[in-house]
Amino acid sequence: MSQQQKKYHAFISYRHADNVDSGRQWATWLHQAIETYQVPEELVGQVNSRG
Repeated sequence: MSQQQKKYHAFISYRHADNVDSGRQWATWLHQAIETYQVPEELVGQVNSRG
């Protein structure tokens, strides 16, 4: 696969019950970080490999 053909897809799944254990709260952090991520202003509206 060439550099221009690379695709990144992800599916993140976790059980809320597992997230209550000490040291396992990373799932909550990751979930919140993904949902609140803001695309840097200089990238908004720029043409990329997907259009």
